[in-house]
Amino acid sequence: MTRKLNNFFIDSILIIIFIYIFIYSNNVKQIIIYGINTWMYNLFPSIFPFLLITKLIFYYNVLELFGKSFGKYISNIFNVSINSTFVIISSIFNGFPTGAILTKELLENNKISISEANKLITFTSFANPIFIISFVGETLLKNKYLGVFIYISHIVSGLLISFLFKNKYTTNNNHNYNNPRKEFSSILMKSINESFITLINILGIIIFFLLVISIIDTFLPNTLFSLLIKPLIELTTGVIYVSKLNINLRLKVSILGAIISFNGLSVHFQIKSIIDNTKIKYNYYLYARILHSILCFIILFLFFNIIYF
Repeated sequence: MTRKLNNFFIDSILIIIFIYIFIYSNNVKQIIIYGINTWMYNLFPSIFPFLLITKLIFYYNVLELFGKSFGKYISNIFNVSINSTFVIISSIFNGFPTGAILTKELLENNKISISEANKLITFTSFANPIFIISFVGETLLKNKYLGVFIYISHIVSGLLISFLFKNKYTTNNNHNYNNPRKEFSSILMKSINESFITLINILGIIIFFLLVISIIDTFLPNTLFSLLIKPLIELTTGVIYVSKLNINLRLKVSILGAIISFNGLSVHFQIKSIIDNTKIKYNYYLYARILHSILCFIILFLFFNIIYF
């Protein structure tokens, strides 16, 4: 029964989008252009070089050098293997979907176990610091320090999740596999192809959810449904929408932190597309994002008057 309802719901959405494309073709064209520009000028320049270099790092075992230098202390704090410390650091400073990409790479290269991959996916999904501090703080809230406050709360609440799941998983610090060396040219081309496929999938997901938001704006503008659903669908649209609400600043900042920590359904689908065909459980990621959202809201709400006065 549940599956039938889910299929009916998905079929209905697809039919609505199909009809919308024909009736509002000019709007759809603008949406696609906007999505491609967002992807081309924001996501591609920041994610593609990272994806490419990351894959080369895994192929050439540079990860071991990082682990020997920094891994021991971080792995002890978060109860993960030394190899996983690279994922934690990178996800904090690069933003999603870095955590999911690196976790998948570690698993596929036999650097971590599936149980550890499932733990990593719960607490390595963070928004880019530039997005929070510059865009949310400076641009939307007109206050850079509020952006910094949201970013710190976002990171702290996310890392706390690692302790909530601490005893549920086992770790192994003895993974030390060496990949056979291949010609650099073949490895480079393989890394480029894999990186492009990941980014093309992300582009498709972005455009799909932009279409959904456009339909909501067209037929259900300024409704309670729109108020509740838009911040959950697409992160950027959601934070812009909430920032314009005429509500108490303390509550607004707390809601913004919660929305960012949930990541938005668009990001959820990006993560799911990345971990597909692996044994990594999306449900762990989903439950963790709900917890992350709640914890971030609480931290921001409780400490707002101490930080912002």
